[in-house]
Amino acid sequence: MKSAFLVSFLIGCAFLALIVGTHVWNSDLFYLEAVFRDLFHVAPFSDFHSIRQFHFSASTFLLPDMLLYFGLRMLTNQLNWVLLLYMSVQFALMMAVFLTWFRGKPKWTIPLAALFFFSVFNQDWAVTFYPVNHSGQWILGTLVLFLLGPLHQRNQKKIWISALVAGFLFGSDILYGIIGWAPYCLLLATNWRQQGDRRRIFRDLVWGLLTVTVAILVYFLFQKITGAHFGWNRPVFGDWNRARNFAGELLQMNVFSTLLVGSVLILILRMKSDLVARYLLISTVICILAVVATGVWSDRTNFRYLCPLPFAVTYAWVCVLLSGLQNLKQHNHHLLLVGTFIVLIIGTFARATQLYRRQAYVSFIAEPYLSENACLDQFVRETHLNEGISDYWAAKYLSFLAHEPVKIVQVDDQLHPFYWVNNHDWYKNFHAQFAIVSFDGNRIATTELPENRIAAPADIRDCGRFKIWVFAKPL
Repeated sequence: MKSAFLVSFLIGCAFLALIVGTHVWNSDLFYLEAVFRDLFHVAPFSDFHSIRQFHFSASTFLLPDMLLYFGLRMLTNQLNWVLLLYMSVQFALMMAVFLTWFRGKPKWTIPLAALFFFSVFNQDWAVTFYPVNHSGQWILGTLVLFLLGPLHQRNQKKIWISALVAGFLFGSDILYGIIGWAPYCLLLATNWRQQGDRRRIFRDLVWGLLTVTVAILVYFLFQKITGAHFGWNRPVFGDWNRARNFAGELLQMNVFSTLLVGSVLILILRMKSDLVARYLLISTVICILAVVATGVWSDRTNFRYLCPLPFAVTYAWVCVLLSGLQNLKQHNHHLLLVGTFIVLIIGTFARATQLYRRQAYVSFIAEPYLSENACLDQFVRETHLNEGISDYWAAKYLSFLAHEPVKIVQVDDQLHPFYWVNNHDWYKNFHAQFAIVSFDGNRIATTELPENRIAAPADIRDCGRFKIWVFAKPL
């Protein structure tokens, strides 16, 4: 099984390296990088490092994301390498989850699951392995629950350890509590009738209460110790237009939707005798209901909220293949297995080619440094202006990838500070000398600047993807 795990890990690393080489960093991916730079005084915001003024999202991503990212970040300044190493660890944890679920199955099951995962899921699912995209908690939490949780362990010490770790993860990301811990508790509830042991039922109740208690303590202690600011997204409850758009994305006629609907049916058929199928089905249903009810769905980028789906689809269809192989004669068994691997390898190669063509391949070794980054650096060298404003998506992306000491802070469409995953201190003693405008639909559009009673720019620099408006006087 170790060799099968190693093959799966190499498959994942190769595919993840291609994703890193074709992706573009954005402000969401710079969440933990921004915290790291404040804590350890790394440029360009080395003068504004008070963590007490940092504005976190509702999910702290303390474990595993923050601790893992910080540890890797201390090893190298190459951000692409940090991301690749982080994604590789996440993939290894995912393979450990499948290894736990398919325990006792043939050793080639794990590479089969890895190939199925990458051949079916497109780049929308690559965010499963990104920092601060919710899946870190779900993957690690699921592994902990299935290895050490009350349903699988009679060892009291391990059960309480699982309560502490699950609570820590719950406090790090509230979404994990909804789509990871809650489904497991429902499994415990459905198991109570079969247990017939009041002491075990009482133990399970105490385990659940302890998990919630730890989660609350972690969340509020993090706020108390750091003294930082916290913000919440405001979900649009009852936005049925978003719900219809979400349903349309999932149910449009294509291979993925067919596999998705089929996997749900497979899990339903298996749920009576298969604990994992029951867990994945409950988690998937709760996750979809949460996304629809809260209205957080806006476009395909919100697939990151659907952590259980890729696992549910992969697990269901691999189970079907294993069941089919058991009913075949040995000769046909080998033929079908080899044929399946060939099909999945072709599918994975096709998906990799699609990723390659979607964007010009940069490199997973060095941090991304494109023509727009070079253009901004040249502007700073020529003008000696290094304080600017932009919207959320451009500010950290351009600042953190610049080679020159330029500081760009995010503002709203009225040019007021926009506090979200950044630091209030960054705005102190700051006087904007220029604005990044027209950056991929930037809200600081050229038509809005005059409305804010800003004089016509003294100079305009065209950097292709965006323009730089230089102010006659600093704001």
